[in-house]
Amino acid sequence: MQTCIVSFEKLPACVLSCYGSLQNQTPHFDAIAAVGKTYDLFFVSNTQQRLQTLVALTSKATTLLINAELFDFNPSVHQIVDPRLLQLTREEIEGHLANCSTPQFWIHVSQEACDPEDVMNALQAWELEIETLPTGKTVEETGLSLIEQGISNEQACRVVVSALTIAKDRLVGEIWEAWNARCQPNDQFIVSANHGDQRVALAGNPSWVSTLSDPLAHLPLIVHQTGKAHPVRDQTLLTSQQFFDFASFDASSKGKSNRQIRYESPQSIAHRTFDWLLIEKRLDENRLPTEGLFALHRKPEDIWEILNVADQFPDLIQVFQETGQL
Repeated sequence: MQTCIVSFEKLPACVLSCYGSLQNQTPHFDAIAAVGKTYDLFFVSNTQQRLQTLVALTSKATTLLINAELFDFNPSVHQIVDPRLLQLTREEIEGHLANCSTPQFWIHVSQEACDPEDVMNALQAWELEIETLPTGKTVEETGLSLIEQGISNEQACRVVVSALTIAKDRLVGEIWEAWNARCQPNDQFIVSANHGDQRVALAGNPSWVSTLSDPLAHLPLIVHQTGKAHPVRDQTLLTSQQFFDFASFDASSKGKSNRQIRYESPQSIAHRTFDWLLIEKRLDENRLPTEGLFALHRKPEDIWEILNVADQFPDLIQVFQETGQL
């Protein structure tokens, strides 16, 4: 059995249409989700240790296609460095796959670049207009060009993220088609990410809350096994640390977690349950304790009866229920 892992350094689940995005249409991610298992509750364990999950995976993957030499990988891993990863053609991808005879083939996208056509499509999706498309390829150059033409910082963040999402969806589609042309029964195709994108958080809520809110911590995880074409939405609460076990590719039994996980960033600590996210701001040791350091988030369909953090913060929950405020 062979497994192809496609991972992105930055890809929050919220930008994919199969995870509910209305602005970004991601038909190739959606196509994989339509025949595979989509994990709805996959979260990064610790934003301070972003590379922990993917570096650990190199002990399992022996062939790696990457577009930047940014990591100290296991020396036994055969690395193929290609800076044009987001622009690879299907023929080039087929060539890389054809040269892989190892059980796991891992494609990791660590660098990003904006294509002018993708930027144009992103502007249309957000119903924005500019006079001249950005000529710079880097994310920074693209964002600055948009701002110079009257686009707000928040809108520029959204356009850049949408443009990059279009490129990532196109790459996933090329890999997916190339993989399907050569895969065997029971081979597996996995799409995931290392962490979310700070630009998404900035475009939504530029505060300490965003350092651990869904745009940064909630990641996509889609798995397809050749020969199976039944879409499944899995509600198992998973952390990226548990993905180590999950990557042994026994998806039916491994990677299970408790009903609550905890993760952190330099600014915040988060408690995540099946339906809730409770974010606690870190206190500066050099300052006196202050009030109002908690933020509780839930989705419209969530219900209070399954809130697991209530036992830990009963007063906070009671105030929120009574007043709607923290």
